[in-house]
Amino acid sequence: MEVLYVKQSSGTHALKDSRFQLVNFSDNELRVSLSNVSLSDEGRYVCQLYSDPPQEAYADVTVLVPPGVPIIESREEVVSEGNETELTCTAVGGRPAAAIRWMKEEQELTGEMMVEETYDRMFTVMSRVRFSVTKEDDGVPVDCIVDHPAAKDLQAQRHLEVFYKPEVKIVVTYPEGLTREGDNLDLTCNAEGKPHPHRINWLRVDEDVPPHAVVTGPDLYIENLNKSYNGTYRCVASNAVGEAYDDYVLYVYGVKMMYAPCQKCNAVPCFTMQPRCSRPCRVYEPAHTGVGVRIQSWSRAPGQGLADLVVVQSDIPTKLPGFTGVNRSATGSIG
Repeated sequence: MEVLYVKQSSGTHALKDSRFQLVNFSDNELRVSLSNVSLSDEGRYVCQLYSDPPQEAYADVTVLVPPGVPIIESREEVVSEGNETELTCTAVGGRPAAAIRWMKEEQELTGEMMVEETYDRMFTVMSRVRFSVTKEDDGVPVDCIVDHPAAKDLQAQRHLEVFYKPEVKIVVTYPEGLTREGDNLDLTCNAEGKPHPHRINWLRVDEDVPPHAVVTGPDLYIENLNKSYNGTYRCVASNAVGEAYDDYVLYVYGVKMMYAPCQKCNAVPCFTMQPRCSRPCRVYEPAHTGVGVRIQSWSRAPGQGLADLVVVQSDIPTKLPGFTGVNRSATGSIG
């Protein structure tokens, strides 16, 4: 019996290359190996058995060539929010042609793939993907993953850089709670964007900002408030992408000062108090009127004993017996 391995290409040639080595020869097996494989070794190999009658078997050998490291290119280095970006991934020199996938974090993107066979029977694969971006995409990684039978973990990554217009928020630094006549107002405009806002402006919608208002960078300061300052104050921040604003509505509450007896209910009107005049209480007009008036707070009048006088602050127009003035400071005597 005679066995021969040959390679079929343009003709049939016996394997005489020194890179071929006999691994096993027995009555039922002939095994050979090939080292230092090159692309030219690709083709059909035939095992011929010279028997009566002659027999043969064949195997097709494909040489796998891994592609090079993929390269990602971007149409633009920086993209503004709302616009479309385009990325291209190229894998050069593989055989057979590789497949390319795109991943944006956990989201798979659909790309447009093009395959080109080169003069040396290798393949260059290019994939292009387009998508719109938002400000949340800034810094997000996009991966180009190359699938090929001769390569593992072959990929490239690019982080998106997205410019977006400012986000604006007005914070009341002072006062806490209601703004009243005579108070000072301190507002801070917090603005963040990419690139960082290059201009921050304060304005008063439909009116002029009070002449003595002080603007220092992102801060607006107005002292000695009065009701003529009521209105909408707007902070506008802008950068290369655009501008945005936030509004603060100022309403100045009036302050009325009246002296009233503390811990005495034998006078009209009657003031019901908690101990030491430190808790909110209710003031009642004379019984025949049947009108109740809510008092905001009580405090001791300057220079007076705790059980003698207190100061009442209220925004509700009130006229009490023994007191003078409505919607302004009023004084009265203790009965």
